[in-house]
Amino acid sequence: MSDRSPLVQRLVDHALQLRYEDISEGAVRIAKWLVFDSIGTGLGGYQTLRGRKAVDYAAAMMPGDQATVLGSGHRSTVEGAAFANGTMIKVLGMDDSHRSAGHIAAGVGGAASDRVT
Repeated sequence: MSDRSPLVQRLVDHALQLRYEDISEGAVRIAKWLVFDSIGTGLGGYQTLRGRKAVDYAAAMMPGDQATVLGSGHRSTVEGAAFANGTMIKVLGMDDSHRSAGHIAAGVGGAASDRVT
């Protein structure tokens, strides 16, 4: 904890204390859109050769039963599902975007996907 800047620590403390009721309706709507957008682009990414290779890699190298891999329904470790899902979400380049932030959900969506399934 001592290596964190005061700003980072404040952000962590805020996130840990945040309750669903504290989040604005607009922020919830955007978060839902990001989740659905990520799932949709991930399912499209599953149809590509690179997406299928990511699924095969996760199944072979990170077998487990902790999280679901999009499209295939395979189960994997959290890390394996995050890798495969993140790859599939990003592969088409159609995920959400913002001029200053790039494709923000691709990096988060794959890692959070075990919480969605």
